[in-house]
Amino acid sequence: SQCTQQSSCRYQAFKSLWEKGFYLTSGIKFGGDFVIYPGDPATYHSQFILVCMEDSSSLTLKQLITYARMATSVKKTFLIAFIKNSTLTFTSINGLTSRPRSY
Repeated sequence: SQCTQQSSCRYQAFKSLWEKGFYLTSGIKFGGDFVIYPGDPATYHSQFILVCMEDSSSLTLKQLITYARMATSVKKTFLIAFIKNSTLTFTSINGLTSRPRSY
């Protein structure tokens, strides 16, 4: 079920990032599951917002745009975690940027 799959993803993502030395707190105020800090939150600013998804194909275009806008507005990278073939996978969204174009 989706709940079980998302719960497993949250647990595995938390464990993986914690073991790498990151600190994680609730990400609810940023629209994610966790906010990730490179060290003690009393000393560091968070760099990432993490959201765990059922699978990579469940990400809609509307969600992608929402996450990109949120990441841009709070100057963080949005990480999306999902489990694919029993392996925890991360992908990132750095936000929307406007780039000058030549015509």
